[in-house]
Amino acid sequence: MREAELVIIGAGPAGLSAAFYLQQLGHACTVFDRAGEPGGALRSAIPGERLPRAVLDGEIGIVRLLGAAFRMNTALGRDVAIDHLRSEFDAVVIAIGAIVDADTSFLKLGMAKGGIKAQVHTHETSERGVFACGDAVHANRMAVRAVAAGRATAASVGQFLSGGAVTGLHTRFDSMLGRLREGVTATDLVLTVTE
Repeated sequence: MREAELVIIGAGPAGLSAAFYLQQLGHACTVFDRAGEPGGALRSAIPGERLPRAVLDGEIGIVRLLGAAFRMNTALGRDVAIDHLRSEFDAVVIAIGAIVDADTSFLKLGMAKGGIKAQVHTHETSERGVFACGDAVHANRMAVRAVAAGRATAASVGQFLSGGAVTGLHTRFDSMLGRLREGVTATDLVLTVTE
């Protein structure tokens, strides 16, 4: 089977996460973004004191080392059209962040209140081979949820490319720690991540 070529529109947390996991599945990723540097809201909305740029660049560097190509200063609708991307790539992931423009006709996708209409579990849009995730679907402004959405979308894209049923990711993601029992502090906790 040949290596699939994918395009991810948006180099924020959801798009970077999707690129990371899709490359782990053996697919080539090209990431487009309208900004001059990758990172999305992690770079533009979070002060460097809270998220040092060296840390952010190091994480993005891992995605680069895995082989992702980045095309910055390239906006969907202005510089590239969704139809062109669909014809050039095996699948398209839209992770453009919160949609604030009144005119979304350039997306050529079904829209819901607040974002792109996508199937909840699979992130599939109304167009075959086009997936959407993160704040582009439902703005929640939490990077951890955007990263989880990117991972889930990557799983669905992988299923789509394999020709099987697209059912989505089957592991639960919970970003809430919940209440601690009396006498227990956060430092007493040991978190084990299982997949």
